[in-house]
Formats: sequence, structure tokens, C-alpha cells
Amino acid sequence: WDCKDCAEVANSTLVESFQSKKKRAVGYVAINNDIKSVSMVFRGTDNINQYLTDLQIKKKDWPDWAKGSAVHTGFLEAYEAVSDSLYKQVTNQLAKHPSHNLTISGHSLGAALASLAAVDFVHRNKTLASIMRVVTFGKPRVGNQDYVDHYNSLDLDSIFVVNKDDIVPHLPPKILGYRQENGENWIK
Repeated sequence: WDCKDCAEVANSTLVESFQSKKKRAVGYVAINNDIKSVSMVFRGTDNINQYLTDLQIKKKDWPDWAKGSAVHTGFLEAYEAVSDSLYKQVTNQLAKHPSHNLTISGHSLGAALASLAAVDFVHRNKTLASIMRVVTFGKPRVGNQDYVDHYNSLDLDSIFVVNKDDIVPHLPPKILGYRQENGENWIK
């Protein structure tokens, strides 16, 4: 490993890799004691099942506790296939390492799953909001305005990196009622 800017990441240890049936949600949980962080990372679209997931743009009411909130059905189904096991793994790691923070990250499809995971984890345990950071790259729109309002009300430390030439953050289109959460950082 010879990336000077990435030296801190080099000391991360894989805790668990995960994938749902049909590999619609794929990623890993890692721990880095040097920077006191537990990371949950979702991979972006990489196979035909994930492309099919991306195309399931009909919205489904979620989360139940946020009135009017609706999200992309494909993203939600992919996330729910791994949500319980990920929550258990991450909270176990945080219990073992109480001084660590939690970073949830992803690219493209993985970024959408990271957004859903952040909302879900905070709903399950509100104290996680104070130690959570959400960092995504090329995140598509995940839900409607009510979902976005709910996400934004959680006041999470969120950074959504968007390349100005990337079409993915503009999908699904606004005309279908999809919106983006706060935290976009545009790059050229």
C-alpha cells in the first residue's frame, strides 16, 4: 500500500463481507482502530440483478414511522435483504469498541442502500445518529420529498459526492416524485 493519502485506511480489518441472494446488495463491514471507526460499505451496480434492482422505480411506503415517506422499491428490497444481519454485526462491533464512530458509505446503487441504512439504523437506535457519518458517491435519488424531509430531520453528518457529468444522481427523475437529501457536494 503506497498511497500516502490513504495510509489510515490501510489499517482497516475486514469483519464481514456480505451479499444478499441474487447479489442485489453487496459490501463489507470493516473496523479501523487507528481512526476509531466501524465502516459499512455497499458496492455499486455491478451485475444484471443489480441493474434490474435499479429499474424497480415504483415507490413503496417506507419507513412506516415517517408519514407520507416513500422510497424506490428496488433499493428498499435490496437493503431489507441484508438489513437485520448488518445491524446486528455493526452494533456488535460498536459494543466491542464504544469509542468508535460509524461510517456508512457506498457508490451508485450502494449509495442508495447507504442512505436507507442510515435511516434504518437511527430508527433502531437513535444514539447512532451522534456517531454516524454517511459518505456516498454518485447516489441516485432514493425517495420522495417526505422521505427527504425525514432524512434531513435526522441531522446526520452526510456528504454526497456528485460528479457534475454523472447522470445517476439525477435518476430516478424528479417528474416521478424523486428528490435528493441535503449534503450534496458537486465536483467537476
